[in-house]
Amino acid sequence: MVPKLRSRGYIPFFVTGRKRSEAALIQVIQEAFVQGVSTRKMEKLARSLGIENQLFQSLKQRGLETPSLVVFDANKGLIAAIRESFPGASWQRCKVHFMRNILARVPQKEKDSFAAQLKEIWLAPSAELARRRAKQLSERYEKRFPKAIEILEEGLEDSLAFYAFPELDARKILSTNMLERLNKEIRRRTSVVGIFPNPDAYLRLVTTYLIEYAEDWSVSRAYLNPKSIQTLLLNAA
Repeated sequence: MVPKLRSRGYIPFFVTGRKRSEAALIQVIQEAFVQGVSTRKMEKLARSLGIENQLFQSLKQRGLETPSLVVFDANKGLIAAIRESFPGASWQRCKVHFMRNILARVPQKEKDSFAAQLKEIWLAPSAELARRRAKQLSERYEKRFPKAIEILEEGLEDSLAFYAFPELDARKILSTNMLERLNKEIRRRTSVVGIFPNPDAYLRLVTTYLIEYAEDWSVSRAYLNPKSIQTLLLNAA
């Protein structure tokens, strides 16, 4: 008897099984993405498993191609709040706080030299070059300052999220400095008043200042220039 092929061809069971397991794996990674796990970590995992293209194609289909960006200092409470309030958002770890955490593990006499090399990571024109610089720094100091290098390697990907947002001014999203300056100015203005008659009075003062601050930003210091905004609106349409 001569065997006959099915009209649609024959697909071995092990190929089908692999497709199913791959689809399940992608689904797990998608869920981690939606729950707020670092976008960079998801990219790294998908790349190591060889499913980067399939993952991001499926994310596009789910409308998750361009997540929002949150800048924070890696506080555990903030991480939990971000996951709850901004599902699917990627986050940028504050470079300033991150560097302080690393440098706290470096001897005082070595801090200046080490800090100068550390800064070069985030001055790189691309994420790929930033990773190479971080790797070179790690290899150079891993035996001398193992704890500092451990902190660097653990938090590096979260500190490179800004590279995925070229339309934003990197200087304004690399750290929480601007937010801290805003909070400092609010404290200064409320300190001038001293004692408020009631909570509403305090709220009115702060709200008025924030309105002025927002207007100033929208005119002269916006994160997005008009051309970038127009491009985003066209893509959204």
